[in-house]
Amino acid sequence: MRKVLYITGTDANITRSEAKNARARMFIGLLLISLAGGLFGSWLIASVIRSPVIGKWGTSVNNPIAVIRSGLWMRLWMLSDRYYLQRNFDAATWAYIAAMAIDSRDPMLCNNFAWTLMRSGRHLDLALYYARRAVDAAPNDAYSLDTLGWCLFYTGRYHEAIQALRKALQIFPKQGHSWYMLGRVYEKLGRYEDAMRCYQRAITATFDGEDEFREDASAHLYRLRIKRREFKWAEKEGKRYPKPLV
Repeated sequence: MRKVLYITGTDANITRSEAKNARARMFIGLLLISLAGGLFGSWLIASVIRSPVIGKWGTSVNNPIAVIRSGLWMRLWMLSDRYYLQRNFDAATWAYIAAMAIDSRDPMLCNNFAWTLMRSGRHLDLALYYARRAVDAAPNDAYSLDTLGWCLFYTGRYHEAIQALRKALQIFPKQGHSWYMLGRVYEKLGRYEDAMRCYQRAITATFDGEDEFREDASAHLYRLRIKRREFKWAEKEGKRYPKPLV
């Protein structure tokens, strides 16, 4: 699942001294984006800043290029998060691409990019690639493991998905996304009792603002109740989620 970006000094590519000037850097990044013409201009500036010559000159936090580079990087990341919350996955994807043109090593950035690609339903192999990169960099991060599990599911790697999602739930047992997707995997494999248990856990778990998945879990549980002719329990689920499952 997507992790929310907080402006702190804990980023892999931003030092504490840089973090003290976060507001100034964000202002510079926003100004450059406005002057250059939106996302395309951001990508263009990011490509220039990423070039070998400027990259070597801009490695020190005392150099202006380093200040612009980190400020623009954070601004693009925040812009991609805003587009994601608006469910504008195409714009969010381009904003992530521009941010990753500056620096693609941050595991949380890789995770969020993979999640956004997966949610858009396109470039699933690329989403899986970046999900694996995020987990390789942060193997005990429940969010990255959850994203990996989703990407594995949508690329047909069901048994690998189970392993990733189970590990995510060992770290963060209340993560609703993982319970929901684990239920989807079990349902796909015909393990209906396991799937129903996962959907039940998902309904009462945490979804961090994406409550549509809670409704989907209830709908899947309702469908399995009907399929197993558990009409009494299905009636309860129908009251919880009255809309038909598409």
